[in-house]
Amino acid sequence: MNALALMLLLTLQDPSQQQPAPARPEAAETAPQRPTPEAQEPANPAGAPATPAAPAPSTAPNTAPGTANEGWVVLDSAALIVNEDIITDVEVIAELRRALKPSSTEADRNRARASIVGERVRNLLQQQAGQLMGYDQKMVERFVQDQIDRQREEAGGVARLASELKARNLDSFTHRDSIRTHAYGMLWQRSQMGIDPGPKGRVAADRYVRPGRLYFEFARRQDDLANDPLVTVHTVGLKIVRSADDVKSALEELRAAVEASGDFDGELAKFDGGRLQPEVLADRGLSAFRSNKELHEFLKDAAPGTVSPVLEIREREVLTGYRLVFLSERKARPKPDFQDPKIQNGLRDEVRTDLDDLRVGAGLEKLHRAAYVWPPEALGREATIEN
Repeated sequence: MNALALMLLLTLQDPSQQQPAPARPEAAETAPQRPTPEAQEPANPAGAPATPAAPAPSTAPNTAPGTANEGWVVLDSAALIVNEDIITDVEVIAELRRALKPSSTEADRNRARASIVGERVRNLLQQQAGQLMGYDQKMVERFVQDQIDRQREEAGGVARLASELKARNLDSFTHRDSIRTHAYGMLWQRSQMGIDPGPKGRVAADRYVRPGRLYFEFARRQDDLANDPLVTVHTVGLKIVRSADDVKSALEELRAAVEASGDFDGELAKFDGGRLQPEVLADRGLSAFRSNKELHEFLKDAAPGTVSPVLEIREREVLTGYRLVFLSERKARPKPDFQDPKIQNGLRDEVRTDLDDLRVGAGLEKLHRAAYVWPPEALGREATIEN
C-alpha cells in the first residue's frame, strides 16, 4: 500500500507528464524594432554588380502613344440638331441616295445635301410646334394609320407597298415616321393659315377675301390674265415599284411612240393594254403650272401636239416616279371680265394661297428665331449664343 502511494506521488511530480504553459506572443512582450540600414539594404559584396529593384506592377493599359484609336471606325455621328431632335449622318446619306442619280456630280451632292438639311429643319420645327399645340396623340396616330391603309390599297397589297418602299430605299418604320412628321406639320400649318382652329378652338387668321381686295387684285393682274393662255394637257405617271431605271426606260419608249404617231391616248392604250388612263387638265391657265418649274418651262414654249421629256415626280424631295405630259391645245384667253365667276374664283384662290404662304413663312421665322439648331449654318447663321 505504501509502495502504491509512493508511485502515484512520483507520477504527479514528473515534469514530462505536465502540460506546458501556453506561449505568449513575442510581439506583446517586446516593442516593435525599426529596421536598420543593413536590414533595409543588404550589403553588396565587393565587385558584385548591383541588382536592380523589380518594377512595381502597373494597371495602365499597354498602349503606345498615338495608337489609342487604331482599329476604331466611326459608324455614325450627328449631322443636324434641331432643339431636342437629332438627325444622323446615316439618315442624311440615305436621303441623298434617294434624291440623287448615279451620274450626279459633287456639286449636285452639295446642293442636294443643303436642300435636304433645310427641308429637315423646316419639317422638324413644324412637327415640334404641332406637338406643342396639344393635339390628341391618338388622333394623329389614326391619321397616320389611315394614310398607310390608303397607300396599301392603292399599291394593291402589303407586298407591293413594301416593294415600292424598298425601291425608294425606305423601310416601314422610316415611312411611318415621315407620315407622322407630315401630320404634325400639316396641323401646325393649317392652324397658321386659319383653315382649322387650334386645340383651344381659336382661329388664328381670317381667310375671307373681301370684294375690295378681290377687285384690287383683278386690276393689278389684268394684263397678266390677258397674256396668260389656256392650255389643255394629257398626262400619265408611273410609280417606282422595283427599279427607277426600268420605269424611266418604259416611259422613254412611250414618248418615242407618241412622237412618231402624234396620238398620246392611242399609244398609251397600246402601251398598257388600256389599263392606264390619262389625266386630262382642260382649259387651265398657264400660270397654274408655275409650282412645277420643269413642267411650266415645257408648256410655256411647246406647240400643240408636243410631248414632254420624261419628268420626275417627287414627294418631299424624294423621287417616287416619272411622268409624261402631252400638250393637246393652246388658245388665247378671252378678255377678262371681273363679273365672270370663274375669274373671281381663280383670283380668290390665288389671294388665299399667297396669304397662306405669307402666314406660314412668318410663323416659321418665329420658330427659327426661337430654335436651337446645330450647325447654325443650317439656318443661315454663322453662330448662335449657345454655340
